[in-house]
Amino acid sequence: MPLFSWISVCVLTVLIIFPSVRQLLRSLFFPTSKSPQDDDGVQDQDKAEIDGGTWERLSVFEHVEQGLLENPDGPAVVCLFQSADALDDILVSSTTDRGEKREREAEGDKPLTITYTQLHLTALRLACALFARGVQAGGSTRLVMLIPNGGEYAVLLWACLLLRVTYVSLDPALLDVDVSNLTTLKQLLRPLRPQIVVVPDPERGRVVDVAMAELRLPQPVRVCLCCQLSREHGQDRPFPFPPPQPPGGAGKNGTWHSLASLVNNQSGTFVSDEDEQTTTTALVRAARQDHPDRIHSIMFTSGTSGSLPKGCPMRAGGMAHVLHSQRWLLGRADTEDDEDNDNKNHKTKSRPPIALMQPHNSRGIAPAQTLQTWKAGGAVVLTGQTFSVAGVVDAVRRARVSFVVLTPAMVHEMASSYSGLPGTVTAVGLDLGSVRRVQLGGDAITRGVLRRCTVLFPRAQVVVNHGMTEGGGAFVWPFLTSSSSSSHSTSSATASSVPLDGAQDGDGVQDGIRYFGEMCPVGTVAPGSRVKIWDAQRRRVVRRGELGELHISSPSLIRGYLGGREWEAFYRDDGRDGRWWFKTGDVAMADRDGLVFILGRKKDVMERGGVLVVPAAIESSIEAFTGAQTVVVATPHPVLGSEPFAVLHSLQRKTEANIRAHVKKMLGENYALGGLVTLEQLGLVEFPLNATHKVVKSEVQAAVLRYLERGHTEKNGYEKL
Repeated sequence: MPLFSWISVCVLTVLIIFPSVRQLLRSLFFPTSKSPQDDDGVQDQDKAEIDGGTWERLSVFEHVEQGLLENPDGPAVVCLFQSADALDDILVSSTTDRGEKREREAEGDKPLTITYTQLHLTALRLACALFARGVQAGGSTRLVMLIPNGGEYAVLLWACLLLRVTYVSLDPALLDVDVSNLTTLKQLLRPLRPQIVVVPDPERGRVVDVAMAELRLPQPVRVCLCCQLSREHGQDRPFPFPPPQPPGGAGKNGTWHSLASLVNNQSGTFVSDEDEQTTTTALVRAARQDHPDRIHSIMFTSGTSGSLPKGCPMRAGGMAHVLHSQRWLLGRADTEDDEDNDNKNHKTKSRPPIALMQPHNSRGIAPAQTLQTWKAGGAVVLTGQTFSVAGVVDAVRRARVSFVVLTPAMVHEMASSYSGLPGTVTAVGLDLGSVRRVQLGGDAITRGVLRRCTVLFPRAQVVVNHGMTEGGGAFVWPFLTSSSSSSHSTSSATASSVPLDGAQDGDGVQDGIRYFGEMCPVGTVAPGSRVKIWDAQRRRVVRRGELGELHISSPSLIRGYLGGREWEAFYRDDGRDGRWWFKTGDVAMADRDGLVFILGRKKDVMERGGVLVVPAAIESSIEAFTGAQTVVVATPHPVLGSEPFAVLHSLQRKTEANIRAHVKKMLGENYALGGLVTLEQLGLVEFPLNATHKVVKSEVQAAVLRYLERGHTEKNGYEKL
């Protein structure tokens, strides 16, 4: 046999006997593309880990400066509870502003309105005064304010951007004379070590003096909104704490300086106007070049009963990412708001948004929304210190508000405020037509909540937006792709025919939105962010369509809580690109197209006979069936471990048997209710809410357990008789 033929036979024999050799040669000479996959054989495109892409980087001041340049003479702040002349001793006026002041005085009673030019010039004056008093710009300086909402808050916030100091907002209720308040205040001030403190007046500032002295912290620059004592906190009120003795004496910062004295340079901090102009130019230039890793703000979580709120140090680059990724959120306002504008042939001119801000400035959403509005050149409308239905209606009536933020509890409260009246929203004369965009968030959003909100605001686009004190901007709402006329997709006539008490029709009020059962999505991943749905037990990313814990990595997220509390909630992915991740504690799911659904809190998920039960699924099912606000909590069971127990605001003409049967039919035997009561049966009028108007489920659960214990005790008593 020729040598060549012999070699060919040998090679052929090897290929037949050893398939692995055959596979190796095939891969060498005929390479094919192969989809990457993990150790479990799951291809990357099937994994619930999604990257949102890149984003444009600007400083926070550059973002809000866009609004200043777009709308210099337009309103930056409208405060409905402060008179038009409330800050005349503080606001720096241009020539145009002086003319508007004369017109305002002639027109009589109007709310406080601060233009962008006024806000910028006044904040510059304040920043220069603080700088001249030794406040270090751009370093680790921290300004703590315990003040109510109002025009002063806006001036201080803008001044912090110019000075590049860390602003911290705390609830001014901590200044009320009370031992527990003093204890909490000291716990918050100890890690903050503020260099500047702002309070309403010197009398209430005495609590800060005592706290700083007992902590033996250096005396800060002390600023008060006014030197006159409010009637509520006058000098005749007893002060139970001994006069503070600060270490080393009071020094040059031992007195309280009014905001007006600083802005008007009454302390003589500048030798000349030229000296002040040089400082302002330098501050603005430096603010545009703010370092992204500087701590921009420290806001505190709402906390739970018995636990201290956690501080969230937000980097300047993180807030800049929020402002960039959420630039779609506010929409625009119409220059006129007549019913005729719904005519398809009518092109309505738009103007910057008019955004209602009801939460107190110590809530994380408040300064974030304020900055977002300023970036758009819009007006921040302040109505008080907390949410109220009357405040929303009043703001729409007086300021023609175009943007509103609501939680599900707020939507239910607004709807129930009118459900007792005959007819519908339009029939009772409630005109909310100026509202063009409504943001829903703060809790799991159901189809029914979205439907109710669309009925309340018939000319608005209703969007779902996810945010946390730990950081926002991780998602965008992908259902705003149509033209501006889509905000009229549900006409006033159609909406007014839908009752407020949870009608079953109208599922198409937001055409194009995909739901997971009755649950609304939170959107797709925003540029710069990445999310993954994690199975902690198997330590892997789940497949798309499966449930797991939501982990978020985003430039807008903090990298840990103040003082290193609960450090285990944060981790760094050393195996890839060194990203920081946050375990949100939310149960979530991502579908094939990258749409993310949040189904509730991990701590609220219960195990019933070995099956995980998500309360939000039951809540949304009952709300869709009855139209009544529903909260589901876990109750103990001797065999199953735990079972779901539903609490309804009211039965809405349904029976307990109807509701039980509906849940079992829609969700299956594993989701069967262990019990069902109304708020009235629990002795409650409304669901308990925290400071951000989220339902406090732990309090609802405690009320249910007390109710069950009473029933068990009564039953045993009857048996003994």
